[in-house]
Amino acid sequence: MIRLHSPWVLLLLLVGCSDSPEPATAAVSDSEPSPEVSTAEGSNVGDCGNGTDDDDNGLTDCDDPACEGAPDCEEDSSPDPEDTGEAETIHPSEVQFKFLSAGFTHVCGLDLLGKAYCWGGNEDGQSLVLDQTYTALSSGGTHTCAAQVDGPMDCWGKGYDDGLVSVPDANFWDVMSGGMASCGISFDGEFLCWGGEDAGPVLSPPEGAVFFDASMGGSHGCGLTDNEEVLCWGENDQNQTDVPEISDMVVSVSSGGHHSCALTDRYEVICWGSDEYGQSSPPPDQQFMSISMGFVHSCGITRTEQVLCWGGLPDSEAVNPPSGAFERVSAGGDHTCALDSEGQVTCWGAIDWGDTP
Repeated sequence: MIRLHSPWVLLLLLVGCSDSPEPATAAVSDSEPSPEVSTAEGSNVGDCGNGTDDDDNGLTDCDDPACEGAPDCEEDSSPDPEDTGEAETIHPSEVQFKFLSAGFTHVCGLDLLGKAYCWGGNEDGQSLVLDQTYTALSSGGTHTCAAQVDGPMDCWGKGYDDGLVSVPDANFWDVMSGGMASCGISFDGEFLCWGGEDAGPVLSPPEGAVFFDASMGGSHGCGLTDNEEVLCWGENDQNQTDVPEISDMVVSVSSGGHHSCALTDRYEVICWGSDEYGQSSPPPDQQFMSISMGFVHSCGITRTEQVLCWGGLPDSEAVNPPSGAFERVSAGGDHTCALDSEGQVTCWGAIDWGDTP
């Protein structure tokens, strides 16, 4: 989600071969006796590739030490005609996911073993996952961050691949990425944020606050403290950090582009911030089990396991979910994805629903 708010590496091996002339054949004089032919493996041209054990030592051809360095035993460096040179890809529908997170133009998820997959936009490397196992993952605007099993945080995409953004040296159990920054909850309970120089006040969460749930938006963030209080910080140009009074207990919070919503223990959704596209006006008389805020649209899973969305750009397909029962939903820039009970993913809206690297 924009909770809100991560390469295909192509290796081409070009090997040149010199055009060496064939060795000259020595002439044998009729007046000289013919040389004795050795029966040792590799003593004659072709011995190391004829498939026979010439010296009867139980080792055939290139398995025999006598053939070491022989032309017949040199590794064939010619290209495989069936090798396209492209990284292996897989369609997201072939993966069983346990978690899903939609960014501004991309989507990432974790399979049952914690392996990360990403698809969609990759203009800044945000979909180029690393070969690690993760316990938490979050897709941001043009980057993705994920916490390894033992705690270190990996981030990829804009600002990370070029070294402009550094991740704090800590071990994390949760992470949330937004448009301008990411934050994580460490094993020690610290709430740490990081991002580029232009991230601004979103890098400064309330001092001393202990969050057990949080979400990053475009340039702001909101969190749920250990005493069940919702606190927001960052840019406030559209009142996205002005939390209204909420009388019921809040169980989760989600931040979008310039708005946020909270879910109460009565399954009610309460939103604040920008409502330019109706993203802060949830449908009345609906009860939700979970919610996710996108850039200018919002979605939730109802108690009947249906996805309902509201807001959105004009003519946006991101707010038109398919029918069916779903357990998780994640709203992104102008797209939405959801997981069913079998871990199968479905996406709709403006997303390249193609293969993952």
